[in-house]
Amino acid sequence: MSGDSRVKREWRVLETFGPVMSHGGFKNWHLCVAKDGIVAIPLGIGPSILAGIGAGLGGFLGHGIIHAAYIKPSDVEGERILVDDGSPRWRRYPVDLLDKVFMKWCLAGANEIHLQLIGQKNHVYGLGDRGQTKACREKLRELFPEVYTEKGFDKLS
Repeated sequence: MSGDSRVKREWRVLETFGPVMSHGGFKNWHLCVAKDGIVAIPLGIGPSILAGIGAGLGGFLGHGIIHAAYIKPSDVEGERILVDDGSPRWRRYPVDLLDKVFMKWCLAGANEIHLQLIGQKNHVYGLGDRGQTKACREKLRELFPEVYTEKGFDKLS
């Protein structure tokens, strides 16, 4: 798809990852991955507030709250049709406009997903649930091989 990436349409989502975070954890998203691109749907600040409460509590209970804030909700797993109403709050990355899809392994904190459209700035998303990393890497590599790269995952072997 070229031109205005906010045109109303349907996306055939193959998998959804997230919640992912950006802006220092103050914005949270679901990354919906389709053959024809990626859509980031905002979730609001809720997961960040839960994670902050968990961090404040500490210990086993606090860790459980943090994990629950960023674990993938079951209602967005697997394939589905996502109706795009053109909301300006959504971020869209159509495959024909993708310049970069990059994943970076991070020692501390969330692994990073970088998405960039041709001629635009890089958007960085932190994958809060590290358990989704392998599936996310595989799906992005499979669907976007021309623009996909990664760094740091060789340390895990």
